[in-house]
Amino acid sequence: AVQCGELAVAQSVLERATNAGLGGCGAAVRHRLLLGWIAMYRGAHATARAALDVGRALEPRDELLAAALEVALARRAGDPAALMTGWARAREAIVQH
Repeated sequence: AVQCGELAVAQSVLERATNAGLGGCGAAVRHRLLLGWIAMYRGAHATARAALDVGRALEPRDELLAAALEVALARRAGDPAALMTGWARAREAIVQH
């Protein structure tokens, strides 16, 4: 739904999955990151940035998503220093994935 631009549908599904605890702890992290991606699309950058604070090491797939979100937020903020840091994280995430 996110990829098709159906942000309301995606958010609803992710929130229900999170509230129900579907998929356990691993899925909860991914759901949180995807909700952050939706927030970023909607311009809620503080909410999107908060989604990056998951409090633990990420699986390679989730690290790649988190790195992409970090780069996207830096681009939208026009912050070259954060963008360079984000790209370094993204390169490492790609290699690990």
